[in-house]
Amino acid sequence: MMIDVYFSLPIVKKPAWGVELISLLIFALMLCLNIAVLAAGFEGIENGMGLVWAVVAVAALMCRFSIGLFGIGACFQVANDWGWNPVMAVLFAAGPSICFLIGCRLNQTLFLGPLPFLNQIRRWN
Repeated sequence: MMIDVYFSLPIVKKPAWGVELISLLIFALMLCLNIAVLAAGFEGIENGMGLVWAVVAVAALMCRFSIGLFGIGACFQVANDWGWNPVMAVLFAAGPSICFLIGCRLNQTLFLGPLPFLNQIRRWN
């Protein structure tokens, strides 16, 4: 009787302390950027629609709904009240997502590679 077993667990090499330090620094910077976008989004919603809708947006965020609402509010706040260029306002509002996607791609390219070990079939007799 032959049993087919699918392995998908990688052999993990522990990264050097420098890589871990850079990862922590990037995480801290992304956290600060996220907090800045959420604060600007709250301020933009409050200035545009009033305090009640800003509180509703925070309540919706607590229930894991519509994080994009804060991005739109941040874009309006940065463009209208802070006087930034609208293109820079959109980049500021989309900054956390862009940083996350670039970071994931760099991690896959530099540290994990193409992951050739996934979906290999091992045969045990």
